[in-house]
Amino acid sequence: MKNQEEMITLLFKKAQVDPAVKAACLNGSRVNPNRRQDLLQDFDLVYLVDDLDPFIRQREWLQEFGDLLIMHAAKGAWRSEVLYAMDYLAVMREMLLRMTTWYAGASHSFPINIGKSYKHLPLYVSGDIWKRLKGTFPKAAVVPIWEAVFHMSDLFLDITLHTANLLEMEASAEEAQNVYRYLQHLHQLPQDTSKWNLHLYWFSSKPIRVQKIEEGL
Repeated sequence: MKNQEEMITLLFKKAQVDPAVKAACLNGSRVNPNRRQDLLQDFDLVYLVDDLDPFIRQREWLQEFGDLLIMHAAKGAWRSEVLYAMDYLAVMREMLLRMTTWYAGASHSFPINIGKSYKHLPLYVSGDIWKRLKGTFPKAAVVPIWEAVFHMSDLFLDITLHTANLLEMEASAEEAQNVYRYLQHLHQLPQDTSKWNLHLYWFSSKPIRVQKIEEGL
């Protein structure tokens, strides 16, 4: 894992050698002298470019900076920043609700109307899924937030694989399992930790053919 100086050097070197990058600046907590540093601080770097499309379409350039991680709500929970964690948990839940909507549509050949704010969604999923969805709305405290993060991760993977099976599509269970292992490790990591082995959570995007999943998730 690169230290701060190595990472900043790498980020700005990219700006110097890539003619598409006109300017670069670092913002966020890394340049805030009043912010306590920890191992989950990311590097909020801004590249000024004329054309965003090449950077969006071809994301291999991100690998130049090292392994990719997914944090947000888990980062807030690890830091005991309840409001931050709750905010990003809502973002995660929105993605889960969208995936659940796809599952409901695939299960009913898509002629369904879930209504505003997903209010009719419980009509199109099993009682178990509805119960698990409700379990992703925690109290504003660190322990319930962590529980919700894991509930959400489990349910998202189950529904994704089930939907892919219904639609005869491919999905990557390996990537989701890597994320889950990372979350488990972060959950157990002391707040004063300064190093960890990121190679334990290598992300693979190789698709796998989804096998038959039993009904009634």
